Amino acid sequence: MGTHPPTPGYNPSNGYIYVSNYDWATVFVISPKNGSVVATVPVGAYPLTPAYDPTNQNMYVSNYGNASVSVIFGAQNKDVANVRVGDFPLQPAFDTQTGYAYVSDYGDGIVSVLALAAFSNAVIANVTVGAAPAGAIFDPTNGNIYVPDNGAGSVSVISGATNKVIATIPVGENPVGAVFDSTNGDIYVANQGVGLTPGTVSVISGATNTVVATLTVGLDPQTPGFDSANGDIYVANNGASSVSVISGASNVVIATTQVGSFPLTPAFDPANDNIYVSNQFIGRPNGTVSVISGTTNDVMYSLTVGNFPVTGVFDPSNQRLYVPNYGGASVSIIDTLSFGTTTTVTSLTTSTVLQTVSHDISGGVTTTMFYSVAAVAVVFVLASFVLAMRRRKPKV
Repeated sequence: MGTHPPTPGYNPSNGYIYVSNYDWATVFVISPKNGSVVATVPVGAYPLTPAYDPTNQNMYVSNYGNASVSVIFGAQNKDVANVRVGDFPLQPAFDTQTGYAYVSDYGDGIVSVLALAAFSNAVIANVTVGAAPAGAIFDPTNGNIYVPDNGAGSVSVISGATNKVIATIPVGENPVGAVFDSTNGDIYVANQGVGLTPGTVSVISGATNTVVATLTVGLDPQTPGFDSANGDIYVANNGASSVSVISGASNVVIATTQVGSFPLTPAFDPANDNIYVSNQFIGRPNGTVSVISGTTNDVMYSLTVGNFPVTGVFDPSNQRLYVPNYGGASVSIIDTLSFGTTTTVTSLTTSTVLQTVSHDISGGVTTTMFYSVAAVAVVFVLASFVLAMRRRKPKV
């Protein structure tokens, strides 16, 4: 898949998976039918996660290295436009009510507003926010856009109607990302804090634009994920090998689940209400994916994937999860139909990593099939258990 692939994007209009090759300035398009690469789309330097725009069914790729956003036409998988924005642009958020896209320019302290109607793809406004804006999310309930200001300890609220900042909300130190809870209308912002102190999550009411709760989580929390099946919010604590589970009903931490080392933002399977957490295991040849039950918040399975896996994307058309391996130039494809909702990790007997797709520089595609036996799974489970026991051993 090229070197250093970020989190992939999914296009529900054509069913394809889009994987950016960070060092190659390209995007690979993967067919869900056989896991093969069907197109290679040239984009800008250091492309990030492709984002799907439901208003025009195109994919938008922020090019972190050359201050631009590439537009991939979903019908033909071709780059049809490159729009200049500010320095170090991050993944866009889409306002489905106005048809605008909001791109946080991390290096400039602004948010570029793109008009996407009729393929105009032009910047119509530059909104000044706080220092180092770290992405944007759209709240369809009030039509506002929320931007965590990583360098200012705040969240800027942009009105989708006027494209002006209508509120600046103080939160914790170093906010890194946010998620919108469609069940209660709140916005959850992960604050990494400073040093080795635990991070926090600021809960912002979308109705009042005020912080209604501040929750302590683990060390170095990542951008939260929302599980629409159970209404809970999952926060991977990258420095604590854990996931904090926040109840959307009560806004309290209801569970802390131990996973692998250096976990990232989870992916969700709405079909079985499972949560998939990529663990990078820095310094080891392979990473893992922890499968958490959305019913019990316990780890049911741990799957070995490639080197430095990043957050995967779920394809509802075939019930598969696509996990790019940042350090392995590949994507692991996981069959989620094999998972139940209550099985524990000790009963894992077969692998559900169907294949790993890689792509070399010469352009040839290779697909390696993995078939595991019970003995391999047992060894992995025992190793995971030993590591878990070591983590639980009290310090003296």
